Parts: sequence; structure tokens; C-alpha cells
Amino acid sequence: MTGTLRVVDNSAVDSAVDDGASDAMDSAFRAGGDVSPLPLRLLVNLGERCNLRCVHCITGAPTKTANGTARIMADDVIDALRPSLSRTRYVGLSHAGEPLLQPGFKTLLSTLRAARGERPTVVHLLSNGMALTEARFVELVAAGVSSLAISLEGLTAADNDVVRIGSQAAVLTERLRAFVRLRREQSLDVRIGISTVVTTLNVPALDGLVEFVADAGLDWLKLEEVFALDDVAGALVAAPRQMAVAVARAQQRAVALGVVVVDHTRPRRIWRCQLRPGTSNAAFAAGDDLANRTTINTCRLPYEQACIEPNGDVRPVSFHHPVAGNLLRDDMAAIWNSPACVDVRRANRAVRPCGPGPATCEADPGPRSW
Repeated sequence: MTGTLRVVDNSAVDSAVDDGASDAMDSAFRAGGDVSPLPLRLLVNLGERCNLRCVHCITGAPTKTANGTARIMADDVIDALRPSLSRTRYVGLSHAGEPLLQPGFKTLLSTLRAARGERPTVVHLLSNGMALTEARFVELVAAGVSSLAISLEGLTAADNDVVRIGSQAAVLTERLRAFVRLRREQSLDVRIGISTVVTTLNVPALDGLVEFVADAGLDWLKLEEVFALDDVAGALVAAPRQMAVAVARAQQRAVALGVVVVDHTRPRRIWRCQLRPGTSNAAFAAGDDLANRTTINTCRLPYEQACIEPNGDVRPVSFHHPVAGNLLRDDMAAIWNSPACVDVRRANRAVRPCGPGPATCEADPGPRSW
């Protein structure tokens, strides 16, 4: 599709209360058209600077940090985000560098809180945990973080530290226990889990991670696959059969201990209208929702989720999609209904179970239910 950015009148939506914005989004989604109000979800890349040198990093953050090319989100981009933040019910900070090291981290959280007021909002943070002390954990929750994922490849240095260079399994396991204790003692509203990349090194120890999650009182364990972007990362890719057996064993142990394990080691396409109780897809969707503290609906995302790069570039749905515009140059309403975003909506409608016409799935329950 070709064309120029066009401005869509969102004045009625912008003046609405939060439920009104959600209703407008739901109406646009169900109508099955190309145009959508401003996004309700934002995935924000605050910067590419990182304090680790993970050998399987998919964003190149260690190299960019070392050679000084790491992008950093400046205040002018956050200022340009303000109108969108007033509508945003979900902010995900889980891409590129370590969010806690980025200069805009506190600014974004304070700007979001000022824009949202008392309206329910979920902030999901993925951190390597090495800059996250007990005191800072409490501060983050007070600032609005309500979902925390810590990257940890295993319980020993041999499983974790040699792959995530600069990370220390012994430190992180103690901190995770402390965070759960603080959550209990201070009645903090935050979910805490572990995100693990399955490698040739930690395959034999996945069930041990499950046991740690249960013993520490964490909420979930997510298992991810290695992206072999180079020979070093490629050497960490476990054989398919070996990984399948290890993941199945971990899941069996999880059932026995009452632990939620989310298996992201193999691709899935989840259509919520086709989920049936007791099926593996239903269990996966429930676990994924728990770990991200939101309801993930593949069909809705092209209408409601935008990704923001450090320089203000906007992408629809995920960071893997093409750039649709730039906040420092274009109005978000124009970006959100630009050719790049419309193309994604049309492609999604072409393959979803209910077809290209009006959508039939249930409405998003919203942050109070997440």
C-alpha cells in the first residue's frame, strides 16, 4: 500500500474518559476497517545501553554500548508521547538495553502517572536485575511498575553467568526471594517472574528453575528460544528433541508444584475465539497473560499496540514491523493510520478465523482484570 500520512480526527476520543477510549477502540476493531483511534498499549524502547554482555543478545546492545552507538531516548520524545500516554492502559519496557540504566526511565514513569492519574495502568518491566536493589524495587512499584520479569538462565554460574556476562545467578536468586518477601510484607501490587532463554547449558536444569520459582514464591517462569544471529549464539541452540524433552519435563514438574510455565520455545498462533478449556493453547494463553499482566489478543494488537523507538520512530504491533512514522515529525494520529499500520491490520484480518469482516471475539476486560 502506498500513500501519505493522513490525520484522523480523534477529538471525541481524546476527550473521553478511559472507558470511552476503550469503547472507541473496541468499536473500530469490531467494525473491521482500516482506521483506528490512538493506541491503548505502548511498547517502549528507552535505549540500547546495557550493563551486561549477553552472548545471545538479539538487539546488539553490548556492542552498541561498547562502541558508543547505543541510542538513548531523549526528553523530547517522551514529551511527544504525552498525548498517547494519557490513553495508554499498558506500557511494556522489554526491548533493547537495560531499562533501569536509561536516562528517560524515571521521566517516562512520572509522565505516565501524571497523564493517567488514578486510571488503572499496567507497566511491565523486563530487567536483568543487576541494578535492582531491594530499595529500588520498592521505589519502582511505588512509581507504577506492576509486572516484573527478571532475566535468569539458571541457578548456577555455569548455567547463567557464562552466557549473561556481568550477571550473577547467586545475587539474583537472593534478590528475587527478597522481592517476594517485600511484596508480602508491604502488600505490594506487583507480579514477579523469571524469563529464561533455553540453551545447551541450562537444558538439564530447567526443572530446577521450576522448583526455585515454587520455593521462592514467584508467579511464573517463561522459557524462550535462542535466536541464532551469529555463530556464538548458534552454538547455544539446543537440539529440538533435547529441548522438547526438557521443556516437557519442566512443565510436568510445574504441574506438580502448582507453578505457571509459559513455553515460548516454539511458535504458536493463538486465536482467542478458538481456545477451549483444558487444551495446551488455553493453558499457554492464560500463562502468557499472567506473565505479561495483560490480555493478549492477536487480532486486536494491530488496532491498539504501538512500539516506540529511542529516536521517536513508531512501529505497529512489534519492533519487528516497519517504521510507520516519527513522533518528532508526525502526529501520532497520522502515524497510527498510515499505510504501514493499515497494511498490518489488513494482513491480520485476512488470516483471522472470523475473516475480513466484523470481529466476533470478546471485548478486552481492561487493566482492572489484568
